[in-house]
Amino acid sequence: MSRSADSDSAASSWPMPPRPSGAGSLVRARATLAFRRLDQRRLLAFVVAGVVAVVTFTTVSEAQSRSASLGQTQLVAIARTDLAAGSRLTSVNIDLIERPVRFVPVRAVGSEAEGEVLIADVVAGEVIVSSRLGASGTPLGTDERAVTVPMPLAPPLLEPGDTVELVGLQAVDVAGSPAPTVATVVITTGRVLAVTDNAVTVATPDHAALEVLRYLAVGSVELVATPFQAPG
Repeated sequence: MSRSADSDSAASSWPMPPRPSGAGSLVRARATLAFRRLDQRRLLAFVVAGVVAVVTFTTVSEAQSRSASLGQTQLVAIARTDLAAGSRLTSVNIDLIERPVRFVPVRAVGSEAEGEVLIADVVAGEVIVSSRLGASGTPLGTDERAVTVPMPLAPPLLEPGDTVELVGLQAVDVAGSPAPTVATVVITTGRVLAVTDNAVTVATPDHAALEVLRYLAVGSVELVATPFQAPG
């Protein structure tokens, strides 16, 4: 007998395992596929969660580092759009944001700006400062006039709402005197409305406004701070 015949005889005598029925095989195949898909989904979920955790940690760390580098912050009111004098500040036209203190201008205001009235124009993005606000919610009384007094050297240490005396200075020639004499007179009292780098705007009684302007034309006007006087 040839080797091929012996091999065929041995193969035919070897017991073959029973083949599973078609329905049972299909069920087991589907179960195996479902488990594999479930494992893949779990693995994907773990990967996504890990990526989110890394991104969150990185973002928080960067924010903390940035905050630490900027230092202490202050809540300030910022104009959303250009606003004209006389506008009342509300949540519609201002934003309240935190800014590093070193980037905040002197006399900047925060939430207390809401409800106040501007006595000077501001531009979009400008930080609102107290010198732009009316002292009592309205720029002028019915019997007041606003007069701007130039301060070419530096404005005095005044804030809106302060009470001042307006003193007129004028050089006059006196007989027998080799040089002109400076005459002074208290023109009126007023209420500070706004302070800028080179001028102070004051609300004066309407009958005194022209006298203030006259002294500004022929001499100068100085401001003297006085104790606060509540409006009667």
